[in-house]
Amino acid sequence: MGELRVAYVPPGSSKGARVAYAVTRQTGGAVTRNRIRRRLRAAITQMGVALPPGDYLIGAGAGITQLPFEELKAQLWKAIEATTTAAERP
Repeated sequence: MGELRVAYVPPGSSKGARVAYAVTRQTGGAVTRNRIRRRLRAAITQMGVALPPGDYLIGAGAGITQLPFEELKAQLWKAIEATTTAAERP
């Protein structure tokens, strides 16, 4: 239903996780884009302790607003795990 994209850069000099959000105008008006960013920020905050160090860019489509919050967290974690695992492979 929702589309999440996660880009990951392994940690360099920073020791923690840094997260940025990319929500384009194609997803809707300012209210919709801000709602998506707030939901993503809340999901990351709840799973922040388990987030591997590095830099993350999280992009989301308009369908994210329709997902229940627990489903959003599950999909986001799945995308983060897949991205970080792929980046760690030689």
